[in-house]
Amino acid sequence: SAASDVYKRQPTVWPILECDRQAHYTLHVMNEQIDAGPIIDDIKVDIDERDTGYTLYGRLKERLPELLELNLVSIIEGKYKSFEQDNSIARYFSNELPNNGYIDCCWSVKRIERFIRALSSPDHPGALLNLDGEVLEVQETLSLDLSENDFGKCGLIKQKNNEVSIYSRDGIIR
Repeated sequence: SAASDVYKRQPTVWPILECDRQAHYTLHVMNEQIDAGPIIDDIKVDIDERDTGYTLYGRLKERLPELLELNLVSIIEGKYKSFEQDNSIARYFSNELPNNGYIDCCWSVKRIERFIRALSSPDHPGALLNLDGEVLEVQETLSLDLSENDFGKCGLIKQKNNEVSIYSRDGIIR
């Protein structure tokens, strides 16, 4: 069964940021608005705790032929079944990224880690970090520490060699 509670923009970024268990691509009837037509079918993939926006996109893209194969004949014959989207449960997000793509060092460690994973891609800029006026691109995290921060250092960023430590409100992320 197809879902109408899917994201209307950036369907591989927002599910990671929002701690969803699955990501979806939908096949729907086209109308005058983007992503607004009745839903014919969808594909879903489980989100792994190591998934990035890029890996999630790749796994969804691999399933697209299956979605088309299951529905192509009924679409060509005009015998497909569809249902109207339930906009009361659909989740709409701006095409803009939270905080314009910049890490907010006062977010929780887990939020920062998800943000970095969601934006990680060899094809697009990753999460951005402002370090004393210099913008750094962050593509991965090495470790999360929920015990070290004394909670008085929110927003502190330390750099040693090529490793950056971000002191968030509830720990340290490297």
